[in-house]
Amino acid sequence: MSLVVKLLVVLVALFAGQLAYLVVARLFLSPLRSFPGPKWAALTEWWEVLHTAKCDRFMVIQKLHERHGPVVRIGPNQLSVASSKTFQHVFVTKCSSFVKSDFYATIQPGVGDKYSGLFNYTDHMRAMKERRDLQPMFSPASLKKMEARFEPLLDQMVLEMKKRDEMDMFNHLKYLLLDTIGDLAFGKSFGQLQTGEEHQYVTDFNRAFMLIGLQVTFSWLIPFIPYLPFKPIQDAYFGLQRVFKYARERVDAYLESDEDKTSTLLSGYLDTKTGQPKEPYTPWSVTIAGHGFVIAGSESSSITIAYMLYLLIKQPEAERRLRDELSTLPPKYSSTDLAGLRYFDAFLRETLRIFPPAPSPMPRIVPAGGFTMDGITYPPHTIISSQPYSIHRDPKVFDRPDAFDPDRWLTADKESKDLMTKAFVPFSAGQRGCVGRGLAWIHMQKTLARLLEEFEGFEMSRGMTDEDMELIERGALAKPRGTKLWVKYRVRET
Repeated sequence: MSLVVKLLVVLVALFAGQLAYLVVARLFLSPLRSFPGPKWAALTEWWEVLHTAKCDRFMVIQKLHERHGPVVRIGPNQLSVASSKTFQHVFVTKCSSFVKSDFYATIQPGVGDKYSGLFNYTDHMRAMKERRDLQPMFSPASLKKMEARFEPLLDQMVLEMKKRDEMDMFNHLKYLLLDTIGDLAFGKSFGQLQTGEEHQYVTDFNRAFMLIGLQVTFSWLIPFIPYLPFKPIQDAYFGLQRVFKYARERVDAYLESDEDKTSTLLSGYLDTKTGQPKEPYTPWSVTIAGHGFVIAGSESSSITIAYMLYLLIKQPEAERRLRDELSTLPPKYSSTDLAGLRYFDAFLRETLRIFPPAPSPMPRIVPAGGFTMDGITYPPHTIISSQPYSIHRDPKVFDRPDAFDPDRWLTADKESKDLMTKAFVPFSAGQRGCVGRGLAWIHMQKTLARLLEEFEGFEMSRGMTDEDMELIERGALAKPRGTKLWVKYRVRET
């Protein structure tokens, strides 16, 4: 036997031994061995990668919960929990003890701490310091100013809608919210409502979503992308560089301008006297923050409004009740007035419950002491995930959890309403929940009300089907399967 053959035999034997060890260690010796779930998930992280690539991860996990119960194993060291009680313990009550896992570093817009933003920080104290700086931006007074900045862009979308009787509302709602957050984050709208076309910045960061999959498993490959013969991946890579270039240019212009910055999203990072980044922030960290606001603040709201419009079409009785409530408002109503409309609020909540814009697992690390809840012991250093899609379907909290029923929020007794409220987590919850949820709520409220005020006769067009509106995964967020919502409508007579 030649030396080469002997080496190959040794390598094969070593590989087989390592494989056998992993199988034994993960299936039979792991402290998670008793939890139900797919054997492939217990053996390798590639199970989760596969379903992420297929855009069905949160749906597959939900089916596992329906089959096996509130706790299932979805990775060699990862459990998914669908109990709202456990969610409250991990994400709210003991939030500082259950820190974010390294997964969050893989879904930031680049590799390394340079590209890390508030959403991605695994350092809890760092996140809390930044959130304290941002709190004044989301005070009632600041939100009122941001609501005023939103009105002209909403007027512009309505004007564009009145020029025709049919529109792809999925795209135009994205234009509306991206223009809005671009204005609030960078001091300048992307101008998509005016041009009717997607801004290059938006095209580029949409393409860059495919890099997230590479960062999860092949982060070492990112620097070599310019030299690889794969044009789509190269386009995504160079597009992301353009995203950073544009964002930095806009932030530099924003910092140099003399305009009042108190009604913008980035004001919390600035010194009130100089208008420049205060310690420990820099123009670059402000740029990353601005980009983060654009992604999180536009996509989630536009997706939800698209689903509200879809549900209006499917639920004519709901549309009638919404119009009846809106007719009680004064001519120049505000988001505060809309908050007082009980069915309007219930309709918005139920849309977010059924179609959460960020439906997928949110992983946290079990602290060194481990913990026990409802008779289940979670070993130390286990990754424990919960996903809004499943928490919103906890049968112990929501009767007929898959049914769209806004009235559940109006007819429940106090105890049931409290349980539902705690299990309502479309923006996560606790200290690491979405910092801009109040702003998102205003955008969704005002847009739905204005659509009902100005138009009627909504119906899907151009062959749109319910299948096109099936919720699927897209990076850290979700989208309709068809990525479109063609709607016909009529202008209301006044």
